[in-house]
Amino acid sequence: MQLEKAIEVEEGAKDSPEAEKNPLSLVAFLSSKPVLSFYVLIQNPYIIFGSFVFYFLPLFCDEHGYSETICSLLIMLYSEIAVIAGDSATKWMEARFKSKAMYAACLMNVAALGIYSLFPGLEGMIAALILLGLSASFGKPVQQDYYLGLMPCRRFGEDRAIGIYNFTENIGESLGPILFGQLMSATPFAPAMAGFLAAVTGTNGLHLWLNRRDLSD
Repeated sequence: MQLEKAIEVEEGAKDSPEAEKNPLSLVAFLSSKPVLSFYVLIQNPYIIFGSFVFYFLPLFCDEHGYSETICSLLIMLYSEIAVIAGDSATKWMEARFKSKAMYAACLMNVAALGIYSLFPGLEGMIAALILLGLSASFGKPVQQDYYLGLMPCRRFGEDRAIGIYNFTENIGESLGPILFGQLMSATPFAPAMAGFLAAVTGTNGLHLWLNRRDLSD
């Protein structure tokens, strides 16, 4: 039911010319390789990293005895970097790397958590938040541009495609706290984090390989 609501087009909205000429059914859209691989291998692995900031960070501050003020300042550091660098970072990354900039965003997240796992103190956390903020400044805009440019999305209709994008994003947002809760309880911490980061890197590499022809255009 929620999925049906997510893909409803507002009354009076028009689909793209591609969708009108050669429309795509919901099942065909969701099962298409470019769309399905994007959801599973790019969108949700990237979204999961947000839980490091909004779930893991408060627990980190509590565990180390930092006040709520310090926690708020750290979250603000992440947010301000993402906002301030947003437009310029998106334009520069898209101009330089085009669609492949979405891999750079995810790999920056991997590097951020890699730094924290090696230096699990305040300094490592600050360095991780800076990198995560830079990634957030262009990650989602680049992903959305790539996603909406896919032929299945154009055939399905931009309004409905972005509705499903928002719906599937909730999967990563739900999995994030569960995953980081498991990582926090893992002993030793660094190898468990390394396994997670290797898996995310692998999903990006698999997506690149599966869609290499489209990305080379």
